Amino acid sequence: MRWRGVPLDLLLAAAGTALDLMLSAKGGGSPLLPGNEVIPMAVAVGAPMGLVRRAPLAVSLYLAAFLVFTDQVGSFTANTAQMLLCVAIGLVAYYSGWRPTFVALGAAVAATAINLADPGIALTTNSWMYSVLVPTFPVLIGAYLRGPAGRLKDGDISPDVLLAGGGVAFTVLSTWTDWHSGTQPVWVVGLFAVLGGLSLGVARRFPGLVFIFQSVLLIAADQYLHETVNTCLILMLIALCVFAMRIASWAWITVTYVICTMLASLAIVEDSTEVTAFRVAILMALVTTPVAIGRYLGVRQAA
Repeated sequence: MRWRGVPLDLLLAAAGTALDLMLSAKGGGSPLLPGNEVIPMAVAVGAPMGLVRRAPLAVSLYLAAFLVFTDQVGSFTANTAQMLLCVAIGLVAYYSGWRPTFVALGAAVAATAINLADPGIALTTNSWMYSVLVPTFPVLIGAYLRGPAGRLKDGDISPDVLLAGGGVAFTVLSTWTDWHSGTQPVWVVGLFAVLGGLSLGVARRFPGLVFIFQSVLLIAADQYLHETVNTCLILMLIALCVFAMRIASWAWITVTYVICTMLASLAIVEDSTEVTAFRVAILMALVTTPVAIGRYLGVRQAA
C-alpha cells in the first residue's frame, strides 16, 4: 500500500517539468546562469510536484523560494514557478489545516510580490492586490474541495465550474498584456481568450468538441497572435487530458494524440529550429504526459 498513488506522483513531476519546457524553451537562458540551464531548471521546478500530494507545505515553501530566485536571475522559469506555486498552495488548503495554509499563503504572496516588482519600480496598489488575489484563489478552491462539497460526483457541476473559472483566470492573466499586439481588435482577442477558458467548463461533458475548439484556437493564435500560442497550447493539453480521462477508446485517444503532437510542433518549432530525433522524442513525451494523467484518472474513477 505504501506505493499506492506513486504513478500519479511521477506523472505530476513529469507534467511540471514538461510545462516549464514548453513555456521556457523558446525564451532561452538567463544571462546570470550558466549556459544550457533550460532542462536543469525545468527539472528543478517540476520534479518537486511529485511530492506535492505528500508534503504540500514543503513544496509550496520551496516553490516560493525558487520563484524569488528565478525572478532575481531573470529566468523564464519564474512563470512556471508562479503557476505551480498556485497549485501547491491549493493542495495545502485541501490537505492541511488553516495554520499551514496561512504559512503557505504568506510565502506565496511575498514571492508573487517580488516577482511582480521590477527593479527600481515600487509596488502599486494594483500590484499588491494582484499579489494577494492570485495565491488566494487556489487556496479558496482547495478549502472548498476539502469540505463536504469536495466529494465530487459525475453529475455534480462543481468541477465544471472550477475548470471554467480557472480556465478564464489563466487565459486572461497570461494573455491580456498581448491583446494589443495583433492585427485583430482588442475585444475580439479578449472574447476568444474568455471563450477558450470557459470551454473547459464543458470539457467533461463534450470532450471531443472542446478538444477541437482548443485546436482551432491554437491554430488561430499561431497565425494572428503568436504571443499567446503557449497559453493556447496549455489549454489544448488540458483538453487532451480530459478527453483521455472521459473516453476509454484507445483508437480515439491515439487520433487526438497525433493531432495534438502535430499542433504542438507547429506552435513550438520555429523556422530556424533544427529538428533532431532527440527533440522529436521530447515533444512526443510532452504530449504523452496529459494522456497518461487522463487515463490514470479515468481508470481510478471507473474503479
